[in-house]
Amino acid sequence: MGLMGSNVRQWCESEVFSHLRALPVLSAARSIGSIFIVDFGQWEAATHPNGKPYQKGEWSILVEFCPWILLAHAEPICSSDSEPAKINETLIQLEGTHISQVGFLAPDDIDIFFGFDNDMRLELRTDDETLAGLQWAIFHHGKSILSINLRRGLTIGSDGPDEVFIEDSQVPNA
Repeated sequence: MGLMGSNVRQWCESEVFSHLRALPVLSAARSIGSIFIVDFGQWEAATHPNGKPYQKGEWSILVEFCPWILLAHAEPICSSDSEPAKINETLIQLEGTHISQVGFLAPDDIDIFFGFDNDMRLELRTDDETLAGLQWAIFHHGKSILSINLRRGLTIGSDGPDEVFIEDSQVPNA
């Protein structure tokens, strides 16, 4: 998906990606189908809308409606097309690892990857063909700080007045 200017890429590197490197993976769990969430950093207390307390990661990534692949030693082991049981068994292998790398897959694209210290790699690609909006989102303290939504493009910030939509080489003012 779309070309992205160097200022946007630099912002993503300095304000998001650099903070994720070396963080421990606290949990990785599938929700429905191939949708999953990975929690990083330290555990934080949170409260569901129904009032029940729970724990979440200081950082997390929600992978919704995008094609993704998980590789081990550069070989594919699981993807968004895999059976739910395979996804479950593969995601658990991320728990207890640390993020060793994170960045864009290509210089002119918004697809991203996460490398882990157990030689696994998660690649998230955008899908121009899907009718779904949200592809993936990175959260910090429960607030979306970077996301790909094909209806709106790359977004910095969460829904609200501080949200910035990125198109081509527009520089974020976040």
